[in-house]
Amino acid sequence: MRIVQRNTSVIVKVGLVASCLLFGLVVLKVQVQAQAQDATTSQTQEITNFVFEKEELQDEIAEVKRSLNGQLAEYRTAEQDFSIKKGQFEQLNTLSSLEAAVQSTRTVMQKRAQVLQTYLTLLRLELQNTSGIRLEYRDYAMEENLRLEQLLAEHIEQIEASVDRDSIRETTDTFDLLGPDIQEHIHFTREVLQLARYQAIFDSSVFLVTSIVEESNDPENPNAIVTSAQDERAVDQIINALQTVEDALISADGEVVERISPDNRSNKFDLGDSIDTAYG
Repeated sequence: MRIVQRNTSVIVKVGLVASCLLFGLVVLKVQVQAQAQDATTSQTQEITNFVFEKEELQDEIAEVKRSLNGQLAEYRTAEQDFSIKKGQFEQLNTLSSLEAAVQSTRTVMQKRAQVLQTYLTLLRLELQNTSGIRLEYRDYAMEENLRLEQLLAEHIEQIEASVDRDSIRETTDTFDLLGPDIQEHIHFTREVLQLARYQAIFDSSVFLVTSIVEESNDPENPNAIVTSAQDERAVDQIINALQTVEDALISADGEVVERISPDNRSNKFDLGDSIDTAYG
């Protein structure tokens, strides 16, 4: 079972831009004269000390991830056993092989639901823990996460009550409706979380560049970092890159706003493709 399929091209693109921005800032900072060395060292440390996530839930998130890894291993084992039991039933077509196939189906469904339940818990914690995410985006994703957690809990109860071939088939049909909603929610939430992280990088980069420019525009500042034409060109390049990223973030925000509006909540579309278009 594939839990989620994601369009990762936008992640790679924006990640490279963000990395280049921070690298450019670091390079600019080391191009300072000897009298500005202390100030440069302090500001360079400021870059490496950026915290784009809150720390309060990190331990809990790590624990959930460990649980998820263990559950995935159990699910893969159950899936392999299901394939074996299914093959034996198709070959033997006996009552005992049927009962074994039904039980293995029930087990693999339980393990799958457990994995998804834990994954939704992980998403909820990451939504609570990620700074830079807009409140309306978080509220929408949290509301959808809660809805799906409740539906998944009902699905788990249905699995527990499934004891024969017919009830297993009905439970499978239920998941056929629920599964795509969970997959779409995972995809959407992952993209929104990544956008929030890139927004945090962008905001921090703007703050640093603004500070550098303001300090360098002060003729009485002995620790000005921009002291040559080469430094000025480097700053101009970073500012141009920031402008490109800002335009992309505004476009992507528009796509997310459209996605979470009441009129469009029932319409499923690939947010990854939409953001990819915004980032060009």
